[in-house]
Amino acid sequence: MRLSKVFSFALVAVTAIAVIGASSAAAEPTALCKKHENPCEAANIYVGHFDAVAANPVFLTSLTNITCKKAHLLGFALGLASPLTIHLEAFSFAEDCLTTAGDECVVNSIELGLALLLRTGSNLGSLELHDTKVLVSCPESFIHCVYGGLPVFHVIGSPNKEALASIHANEVPLEHGEGFFCPEETKLDALYKVVLPDPIVISS
Repeated sequence: MRLSKVFSFALVAVTAIAVIGASSAAAEPTALCKKHENPCEAANIYVGHFDAVAANPVFLTSLTNITCKKAHLLGFALGLASPLTIHLEAFSFAEDCLTTAGDECVVNSIELGLALLLRTGSNLGSLELHDTKVLVSCPESFIHCVYGGLPVFHVIGSPNKEALASIHANEVPLEHGEGFFCPEETKLDALYKVVLPDPIVISS
């Protein structure tokens, strides 16, 4: 009887330690670092504007594809955190956006929230948008839809001083909310280059 109690107590203790260990790993801090080092020294942690641009981003919808000439993601990055918080100041697409048939579209941000960066590996991370919405309007193609949700992009830090960090939106599904006409499915496909800060490393 006593042996059974001791065994039960040991099992609970081991389980608790495992849970705590898993939580600690999941809560690993993230920083934008000016140098290739991990952990990043306090003096090298970047705090300031975070600016990324993409050429020819595409909204892949079940009705048509919408291609813009460029996209812009601008925010203000805070210091070491889990996840690291970026207050968005712009999540925009060039006004000259066209469908596959050549119909004109306008894409406007109607709500800007946060971009949360979490380190997932050596100089790697995931960037999740929160409370951010864009309106995609293509009158001739009967599309007028607001997109939001929690899209997640893949981030790669600068591999060296000569190469820019990048944000990859590889056919990322977008959640549609209010709108008069929404395609059944929409995905964003874009490759952003981080022009500020440069170079920058995803560290902890």
